[in-house]
Amino acid sequence: MVTIVFDEVNVFTFPHSRIKKLMNCCTSKFGHTDFTSLNDFEELLIGLQCIFTEFMAHEEIENHLVMKKLRKKLKQNSPMDDTELICNCHKVDRFTPLMALFRDGYAFIRRGNADRMSYGVRLHKAMITFYNDFVPHMNEEENGIQPLLSKYFTDIELKMMRTQVIKMTLKKREDSTVNIVYRIERPLKIHVLSYERILSIDSLPHNILQFIMNYLPDRQIKQSCLRVNKQWNQCASKVLKQRSPISQLPDEIVLRIFKLYLNPYDLFNSCIRVSKQWKYIIKDKTIWKTINPINWTRGQWNSNLPLEEIPVDQYKNRSLTMNENRIISGLVNYLLPNYGHSIENLILYGSLTINDNIARKIFDLCPNLKHLNIGMTKLTPKSFI
Repeated sequence: MVTIVFDEVNVFTFPHSRIKKLMNCCTSKFGHTDFTSLNDFEELLIGLQCIFTEFMAHEEIENHLVMKKLRKKLKQNSPMDDTELICNCHKVDRFTPLMALFRDGYAFIRRGNADRMSYGVRLHKAMITFYNDFVPHMNEEENGIQPLLSKYFTDIELKMMRTQVIKMTLKKREDSTVNIVYRIERPLKIHVLSYERILSIDSLPHNILQFIMNYLPDRQIKQSCLRVNKQWNQCASKVLKQRSPISQLPDEIVLRIFKLYLNPYDLFNSCIRVSKQWKYIIKDKTIWKTINPINWTRGQWNSNLPLEEIPVDQYKNRSLTMNENRIISGLVNYLLPNYGHSIENLILYGSLTINDNIARKIFDLCPNLKHLNIGMTKLTPKSFI
């Protein structure tokens, strides 16, 4: 390592050389961080927090050992311009917003790759803003504050001040970032998704974005990529369609498959959760022309014909009653408000629990009802009032 020789009376050269080295380390860590890797992403956040903790310690040392003493000298006979320069030197808080941004980054560890990359872009912009502000600030200290120190302090006082700054800087360094500065030799795992490529990710063409998304699982595409912007939403939708050829079928064919081969249980427990297209098709009125919720309570989902009355024991009768209560409640609260206008034939034959009040609610939710079967039930004319 090349030995750096510092000016004996320059207070800022030693700590600023360390700060510049840490800033170069931040740039290197950004360029070699794979934002699709949770370990790399977390390691970057920890490293940035340690580095900026040392930055904050550096500013605290300057305030306590340099600026405070210089202000005392300037209180009596000093030009107004020099006093304003000292007062405005550390007036801006540059570190607290960045430290808050680093802490917010831990919330993205369990999110998808697209969210972490989006956070990386935001973090990079914040770091560039910090560099553009902090580098001129250090130059101002070296070129503006140091001449004032040489003007109001003797060489012996400046040497003592510099020694104190170096000792305090080394002490703070031992507690924070001993192993932060190192040479990164690990090759990138996925170069196409590394941070160097996503700086201008908004300007990438659709085909490259689709190529990148092909490496992501469906869950991450749905939870992250679809929500970034319109371009990402379009590319993610195309990738998902290419993975599931059935989604490219016309709505008429999908509707025919639903009507002929699937029962209400399959439609509500599986198909309705697949996509918005399938959810829209399931609402078609031709699927729900005829329903028999009493058969559903007995596990018969594939037939709308009423079952024959079969004698059952007391235990099984109680089980059927509980199951029917649950099915009828779901029918009234969830199915009929959305699909009741499509029902033309309603079969309630053999119901054990339905009463006049529930029947009135069902009839109100089925305005297009044409045929009704209420045989073997306890309903009275009051249910039709």
